[in-house]
Amino acid sequence: MADPTGTSTATLLACRGCCCGTAEKHPGVDHDGQIERLMVAVARLAGARLRITDCLGPCARSNVIAVRHRDTATPGVRVGTTWFGDLLETADTDALAAWVASGANPNMLPARLIARRFEPGETPVTPDHEISFLDRRQDHVGVDVDA
Repeated sequence: MADPTGTSTATLLACRGCCCGTAEKHPGVDHDGQIERLMVAVARLAGARLRITDCLGPCARSNVIAVRHRDTATPGVRVGTTWFGDLLETADTDALAAWVASGANPNMLPARLIARRFEPGETPVTPDHEISFLDRRQDHVGVDVDA
């Protein structure tokens, strides 16, 4: 997983497809506010970015966010993915934002995020080359962007 010495960063993929982070499915959730808080968090972590996607695949859960950990010492090398689902409460988003801003170390998850973490396992996950990004303007970055 990510290197705790500080040579790692993260890409957050926020699912906003048909069954995930939409007002139609979860009318009481502030989806825009969630994205805004996560934008602030990625701005605090060098090299981090937030990308809004159509569908990540684990549709049994909703409001899914996948955090891809990358090694900054070796550009382009992904060192693991931490999956979170059912991020429906403001406190869930705040816990995720604080964790990201503090380095997104997958070995140091706060209790609130441990409760939301899941492994896709047998659940079909959308392959990288099939992920569609809803709005390129939604690429929110701390320092760098790679398309």
